[in-house]
Amino acid sequence: MPQLPVVIRGDANAELRGIAALIEQMPVVVQPVIMPLICQQVASTRSYEEFVHVNAVPKVQKRAPGAIGGGRTSIKQTITVDTYEVEMEIDGDSYDDAQMAIYSGIASELAVALILSADELVTTNLVGIGSTLTCFDNQNFYDTDHTWPNGEFTTSQVNYQTGTGVGGDNIENDFYLALNAMQLWKDDRGRLRIPASDLLSTDSLMVHHPVGLNQMMHRVFGATPSGEPFNITSTSAPFSSATAPFMRTSALSGRALHIADGYLTGNSWYVHNVKNAGGFKPFAFLDREGPRVEILAKGTEHFTKNRTVLIKGTRRFGLGVLRPERSQQVYNT
Repeated sequence: MPQLPVVIRGDANAELRGIAALIEQMPVVVQPVIMPLICQQVASTRSYEEFVHVNAVPKVQKRAPGAIGGGRTSIKQTITVDTYEVEMEIDGDSYDDAQMAIYSGIASELAVALILSADELVTTNLVGIGSTLTCFDNQNFYDTDHTWPNGEFTTSQVNYQTGTGVGGDNIENDFYLALNAMQLWKDDRGRLRIPASDLLSTDSLMVHHPVGLNQMMHRVFGATPSGEPFNITSTSAPFSSATAPFMRTSALSGRALHIADGYLTGNSWYVHNVKNAGGFKPFAFLDREGPRVEILAKGTEHFTKNRTVLIKGTRRFGLGVLRPERSQQVYNT
């Protein structure tokens, strides 16, 4: 695991060097979890990147005498790169009095915040507000009427489901609605966007949900043992009867990875296709400059003007919606 680069400018006493060494080791301790699962990661050397949605491959069809298959203009999604920062200042007297060590804990937290910012921002700036973000077809990323411009296949595509509730039977029903819609997505020539093989394995799908749904999601997708009440709030078969909870193992046990995310709010949840032959993901993460930390110590202009030691973390990356066919929102109030 690579270290987190730390640059110290100015004079560094032993305590400050110790803090820098601690920050450098933080990637060994903590790494993003959600971002790598749902984002296509691309090393970028520019301030933006263009992602091709439909390449110039014509539809496979019976060849007519003398016919030559032609290409077409690709549909693209442009994603820009931004700079993200986090910083803290330590009073200069602590440096002069050799009291810097007491700040090692909060300096470590700064490094953790910098590293894990990818998970937070992917959830809050993409997934959680996906129904308001513009996709390649000028529709919202999560929507009920995606269309391919100037294509042979113009039927609306859906990746937004109105949920029926948050009980076990509701979640199972809505999961199948989302999965069916994902399997029916077609490109502008009428071809399935997600081959059946991409959805067969048990780790191909991820259910991304708020913490408040943790228990019920575990009952639906976890390895629920036989005999445990599956959904004691439901009154519909087969999950319960009028007199007692129905006891059984969920039919969806192990069907999808389920992850509770503290940055999601409300009762809406999501189904992402996270593992497939092409490595396709619903969102994009452009990594322009990885996380790094700069420490401005005694002897720098900052210290002279402010009488503080500045610890500053920066990272340059871009976030964007990419492939709506690879993600479904189940909306619940």
